[in-house]
Amino acid sequence: MNDRAKIDEIDAKILKALLKNARTTYADIARECGVSSNSIRLRFERLQKAGIVKGSITQVNPKSLGYNYIAYIFVQAEATKRQHTYEWLKKTPRIIHLTKLMGRYNIMIAVALTEVEELDKIVSYVKKKSICLKCRFCYCLGFDKSGSLRKP
Repeated sequence: MNDRAKIDEIDAKILKALLKNARTTYADIARECGVSSNSIRLRFERLQKAGIVKGSITQVNPKSLGYNYIAYIFVQAEATKRQHTYEWLKKTPRIIHLTKLMGRYNIMIAVALTEVEELDKIVSYVKKKSICLKCRFCYCLGFDKSGSLRKP
């Protein structure tokens, strides 16, 4: 049995337009597709109900806020304290993303930096709280002028 959703050419155009810019109006998409705005609205609602469209997000350009790098750090927390560590890390300044992992390193954090040299301070801060057993720096990416990630 095939559980894949069925979409037609117009649905594909709607998805492509919204992936390019989630704030594209129904009227703009309708013009491109040669149908009415109401038709686009109804199709969009159907795509939502089918679970094909799950929402939209706003992306912030970290470069515009003075951050030049994103560093990824693996954290090893005691298994019994992982949730507590995770909650504490959520409140830590400069940590912009957390992910729970399985294995030796059970949390990965993404940290916003203005300079690469700040990385040591942040790793030391996390280690000093003695909530985590180990931290391991993974990699660091910089931003170009548009805010897209690149290797430093």
